[in-house]
Order: sequence, then C-alpha cells, then structure tokens
Amino acid sequence: MKRRTFISLVGGAAAAWPLAARAQDISKPARLGYIWIGPKDSEHSTRDCFRQGMRDLGYVEGRDYVLEERYADSQPERLPGIIAELLQLKVALFLSPGVQVTKALMAATSTVPIIATTPDLLASGFVTSLARPGGNVTGMSLTAGPTLSEKWLEILKETFPSVTAVAMLTASGAIYHDRIRAAAEMLGLNVRYFPAQDPQEIDRALADIAAMAPDGLIVESDANLVSNRAKILDFVARHRLPTVYGNLDYIPDGGVMAYFTSIFETWRRLATYVDRVLKGAKPGDLPVEQAAAWPLAARAQQPERMRRIGVLMAYAESDREGQAWIAAFREGLQKVGWAVGGNIRIDYGWAAADAESRQRIAKELVAHSPDLIVTQNTPTTEAVVQQTRTIPIIFANVSDPVGRGFVASFSRPGGNVTGFINFEGSLSGKWLELLKETAPRVDHVAFLFNPATAPARSSCLRSCAGAVD
Repeated sequence: MKRRTFISLVGGAAAAWPLAARAQDISKPARLGYIWIGPKDSEHSTRDCFRQGMRDLGYVEGRDYVLEERYADSQPERLPGIIAELLQLKVALFLSPGVQVTKALMAATSTVPIIATTPDLLASGFVTSLARPGGNVTGMSLTAGPTLSEKWLEILKETFPSVTAVAMLTASGAIYHDRIRAAAEMLGLNVRYFPAQDPQEIDRALADIAAMAPDGLIVESDANLVSNRAKILDFVARHRLPTVYGNLDYIPDGGVMAYFTSIFETWRRLATYVDRVLKGAKPGDLPVEQAAAWPLAARAQQPERMRRIGVLMAYAESDREGQAWIAAFREGLQKVGWAVGGNIRIDYGWAAADAESRQRIAKELVAHSPDLIVTQNTPTTEAVVQQTRTIPIIFANVSDPVGRGFVASFSRPGGNVTGFINFEGSLSGKWLELLKETAPRVDHVAFLFNPATAPARSSCLRSCAGAVD
C-alpha cells in the first residue's frame, strides 16, 4: 500500500498504482554515499524519506542501489577520512545534508556528483547560480534567502511581545546580516549572532548566550545543531528562554515552536535528482530547488489536552519498511497540525510478525487508554479488536474487513473500527494479465496465500478464473 493512504486516517479504499518496473538497467547496484555529521541515532528521517522517494521512482534498495551510510559523530575532523573511504568505494554520487559535510565534500572532489541540502546553496557559495549550478553540486535550498530567518523573528515577537534582545545560534554564519538586521529593527529587536559548527563551539556559544542574557533565542537549521539538540534543549529549559527552532525535529524532544521546511518532502524530492544523475544528467545542469516552508509547529498549550495514539505495527522496529511507514504517518499528522510531543503523543508497538507479541502489545496499548489506535494489517487489527470494542481503531492495510468481522459494511462500518482496504479481488486478475504479458509462455500459476487473510481467497480466485476465461 502506498504511504499516502496510511496518513489520511479516514476510511476508504486504496487506489491501485501503475506497475512499478525496474528503475534502470544496470549490471550492479549503484553505490550512493550518505554522510551525516552527527551520530547515527541523532537522525533517521532523511534516510527513511530518501528511501521512500527512491521506492516511488521504482528503485529497489540492494538491487538498484546501495546506500553507503557514514556518521561523523559530531566530529568534523573525521569527515576527510570518511569521504576518502567512500571515494575508494567509487560511489556514484554523494548525498550531503548540511553545510559542513558539503564543504568537506567540495574540498575532496570536483568530479563526483554531490546532491546537497543546506540552508542556501547559492549564498554559501556551493553553486554559481540556481538555474545553472555549474560544477558538481546541486540539490535543494532549505531556506534560500533571508525570508525564513525573518519569519523566525516575526514568530518570536508575535508570541512574546516583550522580547527585544535576541540571540541567534547559527552554523552557516550571518550570510543575510543586513536583511535580518533590517527586519529586526522593524520589529523592535536587536539581534546578535553566535556561530557554532561543532560540539565544542556549541558549548562556547551557549555559554556566551547565557552571559548575554537575551530575551529570546533563534536556533538556525543545521545538521550539526540538530545532532546536538539535546544540549540546546537543555540549555533553553534551564534558562527558560523563549525560543524558535529552525527545524521540526526539536518539537518531539521538548521544543516549543519550530518553523521550517518539510524534511520528508525535501528528501523524497532529492531522489529525483539521484534518478536523473544515475541516468546521465550532470549536476551542474540541474537547477537548485527551494523547499517549501511548513506551517508553524507548536507544542500544545494548557488547558488543551495532549492527545494519545497507539500504533501497532507488524514489522520489527529495525525494519526499514516499517520505519518508512511511521515517517510518512508522522509527516501526515504534522501536515494537518499535529506535532508529536506537542499536542499529540504516539505509543508504538512492534510485533515483528509474532502472534504472542501482537497480543501482548495490543493489551499494553489498550491499557494506556489512548484516543485511538492505528493498526497496520489484518493480524494487528484482530489483536486490538480482541482487546477493545470502545477505543476507535483505524486500520491501514486490511484486505477483507467485512469478512473478518471488523466492520459491518464498507459504507456503514458501525462499531469502533474503520480504515482502508488495500486489496480488491479484481486485482488478482490484473496480476495474471501482467504475468502473461511479461512471460507469454507461462501456463501454470500458483497462488501463495497468508492464512491470516484467507477470507480474500474466494474473490481472488473468482477474479483469476474470469481472467483465464
């Protein structure tokens, strides 16, 4: 099922998508280098969203490409060695999130394509123009101009009218100093910049900000700052400092307000750059795109109650496919105004296709008395239905909800269960058609069924019989 159906959270049938064919005719998978400035556990959304973008284009990881992931653990001095290692592997291109990694890559190679995301590729000097980047770098600018910085100031002033002195924690430097100063003056603000590009500099910058004792703080978007967000959030909490963050990742960990672009959509879009480069396009000929800003994400303010959702997944927590589902689900929630850790909390259960685990986790999720529970497929839905007939249940991937007794009918589900049908019997006839068209000499076909979805078998076989006739 396509992830877009998972994030809608309303009943309906998922539409069938065109046949996804092999993305490219290559003899071996293309190696793609990915470098994150921080530790591995400090970020996962860029990787997951990129993988989803590649799947959307028909690429299969392991068959069409291999993502060579490397992590600098917030130690910029490690970057040259990491890059040299990846160059030895003859990667087809680099995926570069952030200013520091992009600078290090440009210093190491002028030939291997670099697909980058930074606050502003042009202002940072990584490309010569947006329309014709030139060289070996292209990608997406996350802020592209002073407008986003001006918006951060505007949000801070509107939310905390008494603020006058503002500190800005920045990794890229004050590249829009004049414009930001002019915007600050119009708002009656005085802005002072505190650059920081590694953990030690962040510590020094935070100490200097504490000495300044500003009325408010702006934390710019940057991979290194995001990787070290725990210490930044701790500093803000200790000093009770009104803060606007330039990245949505701060919100689930305790940040109050953030305004930024959609990382999910940005990294899905980067997959199209990779696709074009792998098919022969030159990075210098691919225009730099501007990522769209998303609405303000803010934590819930009292007296509004934080909502609680339970999610029961059939995958193991380490499964990349399962994590991609969750990334899309969270992104969909955010798009309609729900900030995880702000006005909504999510409890995850990962059953890993184990029946005992499903039952145990379902019972635990129900015990939390959530506002609703999202289930991934037929077995997970069944496990939760057995535990509650009152808490709303929304299933994402069930082939025959009527046959399983989850709902009374498609148009009037009744009870506490609704969701999506990811399969319709006529699809099996289409599978036979595709198989026959692709392999005309096929005469005998076997169908492999999961006993947990056996109610769909009769309609499936009827459709097959019709296709054969």
